[in-house]
Amino acid sequence: MKKFKLSTLFLAVSVLMVITSCKKTEVDPVAPKNSSTDDSQNTLKSAAQVYYFSRTIDLSAPGWSEFNACTGEPLKVVKGIWHLDFHMVINGNRGTLIDRSNVSDYKLIDETTGVEYTGSYVSNYSNTGSVNGNGFPYEYSGHGKILLTTPGKDNNGQLLIDVHGTVNANGEWTVDSYNVRSDCQ
Repeated sequence: MKKFKLSTLFLAVSVLMVITSCKKTEVDPVAPKNSSTDDSQNTLKSAAQVYYFSRTIDLSAPGWSEFNACTGEPLKVVKGIWHLDFHMVINGNRGTLIDRSNVSDYKLIDETTGVEYTGSYVSNYSNTGSVNGNGFPYEYSGHGKILLTTPGKDNNGQLLIDVHGTVNANGEWTVDSYNVRSDCQ
């Protein structure tokens, strides 16, 4: 399905980059406000581990393209900077990965017609699961939005993606929804 091929590629590349190049930091536990004579109640046994990854990618490099759902034509990316921002928090046997990405200064061109587009891309995805054993239970959710605009009518595209999935402790999907919508304005 060409409509969301690039968005799916963004997500796959993003997850791969996080896995291969994270920086580890420590977060100190916060002591409770009430005081007690028993120290074991006032401190956490271990600090959460926080990993951070941030990178920018120049989309004007050869090979980057987008699909205009309104015209059915591929668009060549002329320029744009893709900002990737990931945080992973591991606390005990639970881990959460948060991806917030966007593209700035996004310019595209339809090479068939010569029509130039200004685009925007923004996404917010999160994954939470066990970091021990098989990774279950596991939950995934996110939202993505791509806008392509140009002067005129009925040639401005919008693609919205909402996803949510839940896997129980036995590895069985209990929720799996993938809602993709596109329209022309």
